Amino acid sequence: MSNIFTPHYYVDQAIDTIQGTKSFLLKTLVTEEKVQKPMQEFIDLQTTFAKSAYRAGYNALTESFAYLQKQAVVTK
Repeated sequence: MSNIFTPHYYVDQAIDTIQGTKSFLLKTLVTEEKVQKPMQEFIDLQTTFAKSAYRAGYNALTESFAYLQKQAVVTK
């Protein structure tokens, strides 16, 4: 059985919480639709970027550790 509570889950939750707060404040403070719409699109793009940047960094780190493990020499 797979556990959904992985590091990706928690990072996605944190990003969604921060971006959700931004969206809530935007909708509360900016009432003009013409101004609000592009700002919301920008927040949505930030969300996508933040999640992609995290995953790219996580994958790079994981692959680096896997490579280093293969290169390690065990001595007794």
